[in-house]
Amino acid sequence: MVNADQAASLARVMKVIAQPLAVRLLGRITEGPATLEQLTERLGVETGDLGGHLGALVAAGVVKVDPTTTSPTFTLDETVLTGLGATAEALLASTARGAASQQNRSSEGPELNEEEKVLRDFFAGPCLKQIPARRKKLLIVLRHLLGRFEPGREYPEKEVNAILRSAHEDVATLRRDLVDFGFMVRANGIYRVTPTTGAGTTEDPPDD
Repeated sequence: MVNADQAASLARVMKVIAQPLAVRLLGRITEGPATLEQLTERLGVETGDLGGHLGALVAAGVVKVDPTTTSPTFTLDETVLTGLGATAEALLASTARGAASQQNRSSEGPELNEEEKVLRDFFAGPCLKQIPARRKKLLIVLRHLLGRFEPGREYPEKEVNAILRSAHEDVATLRRDLVDFGFMVRANGIYRVTPTTGAGTTEDPPDD
């Protein structure tokens, strides 16, 4: 984690070295202490071109100036640079972790809604792993099973059993629940999808 002070220091230095000449200047100073005259000679530029950049590097704390020498000598402040390097590494590592985490979330696809979660948990392909005990989840499962029946068509009980058996062996419970919860109607051994809703007759009750 990069704190506010570390971020401010790193941003300040990055702003100072945003110019190509400042980068070249800093690179020359890394080779060893140098006076202004030596730096202008090494870089092949005029003294006036370096003054502002040197002042900014000194103000940012990455370059020190020794005024006790015959000519002011500029050197790197290795302590400050080491700290900035550690901050930059921490920032890059944090960014990389964030990018990896985002990529993993993207690869997992969008977050599932409640109905999708229930179907994922209770179904293995077309097969129902178990009949939910909680009413709210049971209604979701029954709605899903209802999709195997055609609205308006009449089904004898034997055919209803065959369709439900492809999902679960306990066809009696599923058949009874489809009727009791209003998903299907039964008359004289004939079943039909409830024409008014086709998905239950009332609003889902709260989970018990």
